[in-house]
Amino acid sequence: MPDAQAKNVVIACIDTRNPPQQLAAFAGLNINVQLVIGFGNPAQASLFQAADAIITEMHPVSAGMLGALARCKIIACASTGYDYVDIEAAGKLGIWVTNCPGYCTDEVATHTIALLLSQARRLPQ
Repeated sequence: MPDAQAKNVVIACIDTRNPPQQLAAFAGLNINVQLVIGFGNPAQASLFQAADAIITEMHPVSAGMLGALARCKIIACASTGYDYVDIEAAGKLGIWVTNCPGYCTDEVATHTIALLLSQARRLPQ
């Protein structure tokens, strides 16, 4: 039987440029979503303490921060890397950490080649 109580998700963004489609993806799922800028703002501590899940964009997540996440079961890193999350502390607390390993790989490769070509042809000069 599904849990009737709504889950709390906090999306910790780098800035306000994130499209509203991110929030629309949660429509009809019995999920309360809070969109915040940053991760370590003490004024937002209660949001994170009540979060069942956190989606973050490269914000450092220390062992101390993880210890304050009373309900959190998963931290989803909206990036290819996850080195900004204290994985060992998360594991000890039973918090799963995920990432997006294939995110933008083609775009990064294309951009890298473009930068190399611009340097080879001295385009920045």
